[in-house]
Amino acid sequence: MRFLRLALALSLACVLLIACGDDTRVGTGGAPDASVDLGGTGLCAGGDADEDTIATADEGSDDFDMDGLPNAEDTDSDGDGILDIEEAGDRDCATPPVDTADDGIPANLALDSNGDGPPDAHAG
Repeated sequence: MRFLRLALALSLACVLLIACGDDTRVGTGGAPDASVDLGGTGLCAGGDADEDTIATADEGSDDFDMDGLPNAEDTDSDGDGILDIEEAGDRDCATPPVDTADDGIPANLALDSNGDGPPDAHAG
């Protein structure tokens, strides 16, 4: 299941990149989309090194899942198999990541992001 989620997320990312080209929204005449940062540092104040639409300032330098990558450079900061870009809550790097369980922990750092008991890595 973990592989399937990763494959689906990567496929979706590829489709979005192909459809949008380079930081532009479809149907806007090529106007930049301020809610998407595909350039690593571009539209996010303070940057977005891992391009997950969560600003580096919001992710910090901690390594939550202890995989050797600081959260700001880790595309899956909590190691639950769900990419941070999917757990961010939106594609706006100007907003902090969403807390879907209302427990004070952003979804990108919560092993049970919806608060239902089973860890996200095992939820199906």
